[in-house]
Amino acid sequence: MEPRPRVSPDGRLLAYVHADGRADFQLVVREVASGHTIATHRVNADVAPWWRGDTLYVGQLEFTSPVEIRTALYRWRPGGTWERVPGSDRLARPFDAGSGPLMAVDVASRSRAVVELDGEGRRAVQLPEGEAWGFLAGSPSGEWLAGARHARGQWDVVAWKRDSPGEVMAVTDDAALDDDPAWTTGGDLLFTSERSGLPQILAYKMNTGSLVRVTDEPTGARQPAPAPDGSLYYATILWDGWALVHAGALELPAAGPRSRPVLARDTITTTEIRSTGYRPWPSLVPHFWIPLWHDVGTAGRFAGAATFGVDAVGRTFYFAQLAVAPAKRRVETSLHVAHQRWKTFGVDLSYAASWDSLLSRRGLLLRADSTVDTVRVTYGDVKQTAAVGGTIRWRRWRALLSARLGAELEAERLVIDRIDQGPSGLRLSRDHFNFAGPVVSVVAQHVSFPALAISPENGAAVGALYRYRWELDGPGWWSEVRGSASGYLALPLPGFAHWVLAVRGSAGVRSGPSADGYDLGGASGDPFEVVPGYVAGAGRRIFPLRGYPAVGTPFTRAATTAVELRVPLALVAKAIWKLPMGLDRVSLTAYGEAGGGWRAGEAADPFALRDLGGEVVVDAAIPQDLAFRVRVGAGVPLVSGLGISSGKARWYLAFGTAF
Repeated sequence: MEPRPRVSPDGRLLAYVHADGRADFQLVVREVASGHTIATHRVNADVAPWWRGDTLYVGQLEFTSPVEIRTALYRWRPGGTWERVPGSDRLARPFDAGSGPLMAVDVASRSRAVVELDGEGRRAVQLPEGEAWGFLAGSPSGEWLAGARHARGQWDVVAWKRDSPGEVMAVTDDAALDDDPAWTTGGDLLFTSERSGLPQILAYKMNTGSLVRVTDEPTGARQPAPAPDGSLYYATILWDGWALVHAGALELPAAGPRSRPVLARDTITTTEIRSTGYRPWPSLVPHFWIPLWHDVGTAGRFAGAATFGVDAVGRTFYFAQLAVAPAKRRVETSLHVAHQRWKTFGVDLSYAASWDSLLSRRGLLLRADSTVDTVRVTYGDVKQTAAVGGTIRWRRWRALLSARLGAELEAERLVIDRIDQGPSGLRLSRDHFNFAGPVVSVVAQHVSFPALAISPENGAAVGALYRYRWELDGPGWWSEVRGSASGYLALPLPGFAHWVLAVRGSAGVRSGPSADGYDLGGASGDPFEVVPGYVAGAGRRIFPLRGYPAVGTPFTRAATTAVELRVPLALVAKAIWKLPMGLDRVSLTAYGEAGGGWRAGEAADPFALRDLGGEVVVDAAIPQDLAFRVRVGAGVPLVSGLGISSGKARWYLAFGTAF
């Protein structure tokens, strides 16, 4: 984020954007005389401040829907209330001219128009001809306007009297990039030019028409902010990023204009242009396939293919796969489709059928020979799930809220693949289970995530889910209520990013005669798709305990709590040798967890299982733009349970964040 310095008209206050990567962008206001900071306010992105008296007008970006980011103007008297300027939608880069009205660039017109704002709304400002406008500024007297104009394939600075836009004075007319006009109290026009290679600040003397260079920064100078005493504030780049400089204005010879490159003229050919309505199908149809193969034991060895697609504007996404086990004549398939044609509402549809190999399941067998005491059977278990839902989303820069209402169908069928021990006449007492019902979930969060952060900071996230399933061919049913909450606190301790204290708690209850128990244990994370169709990592777990293995339990009530201290170790930001992979940053996490499960009617014991551990967290990218996080850690259970003894370390590998 660029500093964009601005000095108040009376010269007392300096406003600029502070961005160190450790915290959110801040609009800072300092006293020029003492250097003390008198006010700060958190801002978003593309920030452009402008003083009008003792009030700052600020242009910045903000989400207006989950799929739209728009500019708008905000008004702030340092130390007072931050409020949006009415009628400023899609306006950016505010400025004024003397005591005249506030003006801003209308980005809805592709930055071709400028409007002025007053109590009656917005009115168009008469401008010279131009393809687009960058930053503009008005002289202190209000007589002149100046702006960076794009025309004829180049950016130049032009000036004109406000009441005579047809009489344009070309301050520059060359191939160099010129921008950031600003007026001194003496009436000279400052601007940034790259005509000498690196940007430097030039001054155009309005009374003589001469051009001089007023800065001589080795790494370049830009964004001039002249003070009433004749000194100059400007931005430059040092080894660690942007810096703000305060210095006296120099008067050095300006470099000559950069000549336009001489290009060979190509033979002009006629190109036929055809305009049609938007059609998603050319980009949605499958353009590739990825081979798949996996072994499910006695259930079969499956081979097949997967593909996915997304349309050009990102409204529709699908993933599909099909695999066949010829020896068993069995099929696995999955299809997921998501469509968001509307700004705040999206729909999703999914179907999956997968096979698994299971050992004996109590209560499902009838024995032909009652004298047999021990029976061991391996099942083929095919689960079919179908779901459809609609999601409403609300989004702002650091906050989001979503609610989903859906319907689910789950069908499970069992077949005997192998009788390991027992008579040949065994048969299943029941070979199918079909359930259906609604599901509703809500998610809300408000967190910050600065550029160099290793974790969400200074915020919270909550989620809740309710699910009901009734049996379609029997009297069974079950329901579930589940919720979780997470909190993140940034600690201003040494490092390239803030240390973060993170806390999470989750609990769930399942009721009904058909309710299964919860899984407990294991490390939670995100599934990492190495290539389309091949996923690494166990995925997101409801009740993780990293010191314990993930196992199924008979407990229909469960709860876990985790506390983490996340510490930044190294900001690498380099490629790994000659591989198409970049290593971004490394951090360390120390954690403690507690959890437990119990049945209905039993005393709750949410701290029956406890563990301690640590993780090394690596953020990387393949190939530089596909970011992923890998966590390598070990947890030590403090209490025996879930098939592991206390004190025995358990190592694990996971992808994504724990929470």
